[in-house]
Amino acid sequence: MRSPVLAVERMLRAVLLVGVGLILPTHAHTDSADLTSTRGQSTGNCFACR
Repeated sequence: MRSPVLAVERMLRAVLLVGVGLILPTHAHTDSADLTSTRGQSTGNCFACR
């Protein structure tokens, strides 16, 4: 028998992927690399910025 937790995890993952799939085409003009780098720098997690 499969765990209900596994089903919930898969459902959340599917919702997230669909959400990202809908958002990315509408934000094609956004520089995602710059946003990611800036967010990484502000949180101290930007390994490429060192």
